[in-house]
Amino acid sequence: MSDKIAKDMVVELSFELYDEERNLLDSAPRTQPMPYIHGNGQLLPTIEQILEGKESNFSTTIKLRSDEAFGERNDDLVVELPLEHFPEEAEVKEGVAFNTSGPNGEPIIVEVIKVDGDKVTVDGNHPLAGMELEYRLEVVKVRAATKEELEHGHVHGEDGCGGGDSVH
Repeated sequence: MSDKIAKDMVVELSFELYDEERNLLDSAPRTQPMPYIHGNGQLLPTIEQILEGKESNFSTTIKLRSDEAFGERNDDLVVELPLEHFPEEAEVKEGVAFNTSGPNGEPIIVEVIKVDGDKVTVDGNHPLAGMELEYRLEVVKVRAATKEELEHGHVHGEDGCGGGDSVH
């Protein structure tokens, strides 16, 4: 009998992610699946709920509205900042991302979308915010997480932390 997906189980997941125009945005083939620890917020909650209790070789296609995926775009997260707000050594140009704090102190990543002299416009929305998405999922393998994986909060490669195809 194979293991069922439940909290603190390591799941190796093959997937394809498409936008509403059916453009492939991301993927992990069956030969190089994405490992994650189930129930620890590493996947979208809707996907974790669908996978709960499933076993290896389960496959499905899921269509998510933007509010079920990465949320609606929030124009309040697009702000103009003075260049002096950025570290002196930082290369501030379009497409560069920075870790910072959101309006409520929560950690967020902002992407520079425009640089105009000493004014920098950043966008704190997730790149997939406002998009309807389609996931094609296949569970490749399910196993219990090791004590070390649970302590570290991520899956380890075959040769320990930092090795193999682990996601950190």
